[in-house]
Amino acid sequence: MVEHFGGYDWSTVRPVAVSTTFTEELELTVGAYPVRLYALPSGHTQGDLFAPLPAHRMLATGAEAFVPVTGRCSTPQACAGMRGHIANLEYVHERAHAFHADGLTVAEAARRVIAERRRPEPGLPERLLVTIGSEYRGIDGSEQPGMVATMQEVVALAREISASR
Repeated sequence: MVEHFGGYDWSTVRPVAVSTTFTEELELTVGAYPVRLYALPSGHTQGDLFAPLPAHRMLATGAEAFVPVTGRCSTPQACAGMRGHIANLEYVHERAHAFHADGLTVAEAARRVIAERRRPEPGLPERLLVTIGSEYRGIDGSEQPGMVATMQEVVALAREISASR
């Protein structure tokens, strides 16, 4: 994680208390633009959102991407990248279901998927803990663990991966 976030100066970051929450839709204005946010069921993170921005011909999909709303990819590389990402998510979905059926914990399943070294390999493989945890909750309805506990597991796995390279 240091490789990806280590250069950022976190000393100026201050927590902000939540002032607005919603469960399905929220309308607000950003500058002069009306924006409607839509909440999705948990995917690989909790709190997935998307916001259509028709005036800009864009779809904001959270941290993942901003995609032109044309039904087409902007470049062949973007299409290939999107297809690769979808294929990886399908693969993780299949493996999570198999490992859940075998009785593995989320952490054990994430370690196995990482060890399989499927290409293209994700840039931060420790995030698979969160993705596979979401899959497990979809299978068995288990409670979502606390954010601190989850991040402690992610950091521990990141250290483990870093030490093995």
